[in-house]
Amino acid sequence: MNKENTILNTIQISNELEKMIDESYRYLIFVSPYLKITDRLKAKLSQKFTQLDSCFFIYRKNELLKNERDWISSFSNVHLIGLENLHAKIYLNDKQCLITSMNFYEYSQINNYEIGIRIDKKIDKNNYQRVIEEIIVMSKLSEKHDDLLKYLEPEMDYTVGKLFYKLRDITGKYRKSSFENEGYIEFCNEARKIGNFQKNELYQDNTAILRNANIGKSRFDELFKKLK
Repeated sequence: MNKENTILNTIQISNELEKMIDESYRYLIFVSPYLKITDRLKAKLSQKFTQLDSCFFIYRKNELLKNERDWISSFSNVHLIGLENLHAKIYLNDKQCLITSMNFYEYSQINNYEIGIRIDKKIDKNNYQRVIEEIIVMSKLSEKHDDLLKYLEPEMDYTVGKLFYKLRDITGKYRKSSFENEGYIEFCNEARKIGNFQKNELYQDNTAILRNANIGKSRFDELFKKLK
């Protein structure tokens, strides 16, 4: 874990959550089994929603109070995603995320002893992306999954270089040579037998695939599954 990630107590979590709302640019995502938002935060969010492209509340199915549902549903760009067995608490925008024990619930913010960690995308992009991966997985069966993916997928690294290192670290493949480039060439030869790579995705000498070639989630997942 990056040494710059910050451990937060109850008061700090509440403060960081408000700061996150203020500093959001395109989207906000709240993952909390229980939702009961203070009137003050509702006023802040009501104003912020008019500035955002979209906001998602992911909550535990059948645990949303009617007045909270009615308030959230009154905004056209705010979406509800109900999940079975949700226990995670994550708050995320386009710059950072909070992973915490605290529900987005008034009682928790006032009465409970909570702990959390803040992850800044600029400082720790890898763990920020891992959190996004988990949100994508947990929401996969939701009818709003594609809407959520529209905002989260561009945050992910779906380059060929990322695929190579992921396969190497998980499977141990492509470590036969003491020279990393030889292992990468071996990986490229296998990948090109499976995937259709365009000329602009290859090095000029046609010997390998560009490491920074962004192949998108579906191709990334397909190649990972077949090469694994």
